[in-house]
Amino acid sequence: AQSEYSEALRLVRELSNQNPDVYLSHVSRTLHNMAAFHVKDKTKLLETEHEYVEALSISRKLAKTNPEVYMPNVAMTLNNLAALYTKDNSNIDEAEKLYTEALNLYRVLASVTPNVYGYHCANTLVMGVSYYDRSKNYLDEALKYLEPYSNNHLNVKLLKYLIKEFKQKL
Repeated sequence: AQSEYSEALRLVRELSNQNPDVYLSHVSRTLHNMAAFHVKDKTKLLETEHEYVEALSISRKLAKTNPEVYMPNVAMTLNNLAALYTKDNSNIDEAEKLYTEALNLYRVLASVTPNVYGYHCANTLVMGVSYYDRSKNYLDEALKYLEPYSNNHLNVKLLKYLIKEFKQKL
């Protein structure tokens, strides 16, 4: 899969150089997908970081001109980069900064479109309790964001279970 991702990135970079308005978002998405693939390999953490950082930079640039479309990409990449940095205790301050920015963006997105971004906001709130020792109140807030979702949705069911487990341990 590595060679396919590298080839895809090379191609979308070429296309983006010719027509950035159409293809720059594809560069960001490909970088993000590569990072998500590499994050599982502990020998590629630096490569993963560079991919997320570049994807974030591109997403921020795109969000300046079209926030409704690209702000969710910014939030997602911030969240993933924060999670990556938690693996390295020397980056914990940067991880918390990125996490806080992602959470703030998800709160805004969920306030506008709760049935789309509520789950992501809830997941980010739980991440804060798990990784950054945030308040138990984050779990109650997460449950509120999950209210519009059906309990038949597997990810929602799992997240509610995790929240219940965290509440019992705190």
